[in-house]
Amino acid sequence: MFSANQATPLHASASGTFGAESGRWPTDHGFDEWYGPPRSYDECLWPDDPWYDPHVAPVSYMLEGRKGEPVHERRDQQLTVASSAMSAGEYERRALDFMRRSMDKGKPFFLY
Repeated sequence: MFSANQATPLHASASGTFGAESGRWPTDHGFDEWYGPPRSYDECLWPDDPWYDPHVAPVSYMLEGRKGEPVHERRDQQLTVASSAMSAGEYERRALDFMRRSMDKGKPFFLY
């Protein structure tokens, strides 16, 4: 059984459609590719907080995953206010790349 959050990507995948998502869920929700923050963009504020202790809550990095592989931290992309502000451009770049690859393969796709 799967959740309502998994229904659309799993149905798309079962029909031969590739699925990608940027910014919300990891790959265990049925997407073939995923990229985004681990929990919330609120974490980008932590390093600037004078009471922040990285020993209590380690700094956050953007995450990336592909179907069949574990999600991994992008250690070159620490979640900061600056990176948060630039994330829309990265989502757009990844979305366009995913659509191009899907079209080049002649495969329908679902991008969320």
